[in-house]
Amino acid sequence: MLRLSRSLRKLKLQPTLNNVQTGLKSTNITLTNTFTTSSTLLAMPRQKEGKSKQILRRKVVEKDKVKKSTGLTHYPFKKAVQNLKLEKLAPSMNHIESLHPNKLTTGVITKYSPSTENKLNDFEAFKKFQHHELFQHPVSLITSNTINIYNDFVKNLQIESKFNRKYIDGIKGAGKSTLINQALALALEEYSNDVIILHLSSADVIGNGSSDYFYNNKLELYQQPMATKRWLRKILRVNEENFKKLKLTKDISFFKDKSKIELKANQHTLYDYLSQNREINTGQPTISFQFFIEQLKDHSSKIPILISIDDFNSFSDFSITKYKSPDFKSIHIKNFELGKFLLDVASGDINFNKGGVLLAKSCDFAPQRKTTHIAVYTNEEYDPYMKYPNLDLLVAQKLSRNGGISPIKMASMTKDEVRSLLQFWKDQQVLIVREDYVKKDFNKQEEAEVNEEQTIVEVDMDKQFEKLVQSSFVVSQGNPYGILRQNLISY
Repeated sequence: MLRLSRSLRKLKLQPTLNNVQTGLKSTNITLTNTFTTSSTLLAMPRQKEGKSKQILRRKVVEKDKVKKSTGLTHYPFKKAVQNLKLEKLAPSMNHIESLHPNKLTTGVITKYSPSTENKLNDFEAFKKFQHHELFQHPVSLITSNTINIYNDFVKNLQIESKFNRKYIDGIKGAGKSTLINQALALALEEYSNDVIILHLSSADVIGNGSSDYFYNNKLELYQQPMATKRWLRKILRVNEENFKKLKLTKDISFFKDKSKIELKANQHTLYDYLSQNREINTGQPTISFQFFIEQLKDHSSKIPILISIDDFNSFSDFSITKYKSPDFKSIHIKNFELGKFLLDVASGDINFNKGGVLLAKSCDFAPQRKTTHIAVYTNEEYDPYMKYPNLDLLVAQKLSRNGGISPIKMASMTKDEVRSLLQFWKDQQVLIVREDYVKKDFNKQEEAEVNEEQTIVEVDMDKQFEKLVQSSFVVSQGNPYGILRQNLISY
């Protein structure tokens, strides 16, 4: 508007009489002063040819997506059953006996003693999505695998650990993690709790990049304070009673809250050391974990040391971790303090006078990687041209030292064992046994006869249960995970 007014002031054009008359024909105003204007201002605006179209646009109101929920929790179904504490509503299990070495009979359902169950919970040994929430307490079925692990591993905890190394192998859902729990429970019962257990529920936490880390120049290794602290805290809770009995074999000093603490040999215990030492939390280079392992080696002649590692192949088959060095190169698992310890224990380079090493496979991690498989099954042929990630030859060669690791292949459940498991589910009101669906034959006219009386057909539920046992065994081939997927269960 300002530019237009300035341009109008500069214009001094004399309008014609016709223009003035035509422009003021419809008005009654008398002009006393003359004014100037331009022809461009009097021009009519250009219109588009044809009729203008009006577009009616509907105003769309975006509504929030309604999330499907049970109304009891915001979790989906699989996670909801774990968070709703449904095991508190399950029937009583007073008639179920605890797992004990003197009562190993195949086909028998057992539970864990209260102290053993608490220890397994501290180690997070009961994994998710194993349907432990179906019952008041976790249960397990004694199978031929249970007897094998007891005879081949638990009884041998009195020999050197490098000669008692086992690797549990099997297909998905065969019960490998459950077999580890049974082995730990049997070891505690066999030695009256006089056994030190170092259990790692998943070795994937070592190299998956979920922990902080820094380089220790003295050890020439990377340390992971958060992962080490959490594992030591679990170890301390589970083995508290035994640690209080073990005296330190060496003097040790460390700082706690800016004050120096000195622990004397043969006076203070290993519990005093682990409960007071907080150097691992400071994020500074320390030898706290190394001192703890040395103490275990010194006491291994008196008490067995049992080290169990679940999902071991997620650690050994993925030897190149997700951590990066200062030059942004991936770090090998052997360059970590915890990683080197697990490799040394699994290979027998770290040996305990009494004890054993129990490893288990997980089918959730890249089955095409063969590092652990080649290390365990040394007699099998393999492609010598395989390279990482399918094979890390240095790790495979290290694991095969000191006589190698003995495999324990999981055997499938027998039909009698399947029947015992389903019978227990039925007694606990978990298994739903339904009637057979019979398709009506509409060609028969017998149903439409005058007889109005309806005959009630009695269904033999025992026969139905036997059919369910037969179908479950055939479809799943004795696989516990397949039996769960085959049958209809209720919480």
